[in-house]
Amino acid sequence: MLTIVPDANLFLQCRPLLDLNWAVFGERLRIVIPYSCIAEIDRFKGEGNTRRGRRARPAATFISVLIEADLEIKPNIYVALGPGDTKHHPKLNLSIPDEHLLAEALHLADNDQILVLTADNLMRVKARKIGLNATAIPDDWMLPPEPSENETRIKALEKTIKELNNSLPLVKLTFKAPRDAVPARSLWEPSTEALDNVAVFAMKQFQRVTFSGPGEGRQEYWNVIMEAFRNYDRSYELWVEHVRAWAKTYAVLKTVETSSFKLEVGVQNVGGYPAEGLIITLSAAGGTRVLRPLD
Repeated sequence: MLTIVPDANLFLQCRPLLDLNWAVFGERLRIVIPYSCIAEIDRFKGEGNTRRGRRARPAATFISVLIEADLEIKPNIYVALGPGDTKHHPKLNLSIPDEHLLAEALHLADNDQILVLTADNLMRVKARKIGLNATAIPDDWMLPPEPSENETRIKALEKTIKELNNSLPLVKLTFKAPRDAVPARSLWEPSTEALDNVAVFAMKQFQRVTFSGPGEGRQEYWNVIMEAFRNYDRSYELWVEHVRAWAKTYAVLKTVETSSFKLEVGVQNVGGYPAEGLIITLSAAGGTRVLRPLD
């Protein structure tokens, strides 16, 4: 029967003993917990909410059960406390916990086939230096790495943000345009020359009436007639400006007509709080105009 002498990593950094595949080391095993391992577990059981503290407390309870009797945790897999005896070796310093463990394993090796099981490379090197077999704890036995302090803080902040999001409105906007929507393009505004040409064309179609002066016997009406023609000239000039303004507006509208498309905007509150009095502002990165409804 193989005797396995583990260090404290078996209890502090690995999955529970019952979940481990002990068959990789043989069908009949005896796991002997050395005193130095017990001392390390007792040292960490008061460490608070760290992983070592959380794992050390049930491990200490398990060891207290072993004080009364050995346990068979699986068929032909036995767990027992070590005798605590050590064997002197000139390369070992018993004041160092790891070397004290090796001295205990060295004592057991006088009568049993010993395998030191550890997660520490230096422990394995020291074991082989004094003639003991040592191997690393299998990787699939180890728990995932414990998150760092920063990772723990980030996770707590993410949780807080999620809780805040659930207590506030969370508005989701969706935009839907037809597949044949034309690409956006700038609105065309006619040049001054083009507007002048439109005005000239209109003036040719509706020519200004000219006044050559009063005829004979009409002098008494001169002032009234001249005032009427002055009003006519002002109205005609105003009409020409209206034609220019219409031409400019017409060009813009024709551009809109050929480049615009229907854009559907969906608004949905996916948060955990009503979105009463919500104001949504939509903006575009240039090249876009919002037109007033056309009559």
